[in-house]
Amino acid sequence: MIKVSCVNIFEKVIIMKKTEEKIKLYSAWYCPFAQRAWLSLLVNKRDFKYIEIDPYNKTEEWMRISKGFGTAPVVIEDETTLVDSLDILKYFDNPKTGTNYSPEIEETLSFINKDLIPSFYRFLKATNDEDLKKTRAEFTIFLNKFSNEINEKGQYYLGQNFSIVDLAFIPFAYRIDLLLRHYKEYIVAKEVKNFARYQQWYEAIIKAEFFKETKTGMDNYDEELINFYKVYSEGGGQEDVTKS
Repeated sequence: MIKVSCVNIFEKVIIMKKTEEKIKLYSAWYCPFAQRAWLSLLVNKRDFKYIEIDPYNKTEEWMRISKGFGTAPVVIEDETTLVDSLDILKYFDNPKTGTNYSPEIEETLSFINKDLIPSFYRFLKATNDEDLKKTRAEFTIFLNKFSNEINEKGQYYLGQNFSIVDLAFIPFAYRIDLLLRHYKEYIVAKEVKNFARYQQWYEAIIKAEFFKETKTGMDNYDEELINFYKVYSEGGGQEDVTKS
């Protein structure tokens, strides 16, 4: 049984009280990068304490915890502090080295982080017709590239085996489907040429219990996400997420 100590997500407080869990996850419910870390801990069956924070509130304590970055997620285990979501995935996927991946996997992870995700945010944040057309086309190319490389011999990206690639992209795939459909009238089924394969991959993960658990127990999770990202759809929100 996985032990997860959760802070009420609406209180936005940091609890520093020591518990039996050696691992602390500082997370923000809306953040796909933080959801990556949460999923990794669940999939790898690690006991941890979940601590909901507001990363925009740059208190002295939060900046100390996050090593001066002030961003979620942050994972602390003993003397180790990790502040990058991809590093967290690698740490718990392969704790001995954290880097023992094939060149193909590293290339795919780099593509997701440096091309696919920034292009999603650029499209979401685009407001004028010229930018919408340009960012839509760019994002569609990248999404089709990801879809075309999904292994056909199983339900996950690499085939039968669930992997770090699935963890790296699924939080963003969920937001792509939800937010772009709502704000940009972008329907993935109409844009992805290999949609049947993409849909099989997508639904296999979002229907899994470990993914459902990261929806923070909110009955209106999708509605809350849509409301939170409204400012992004109007061109606001964080700028760094759009940069490759």
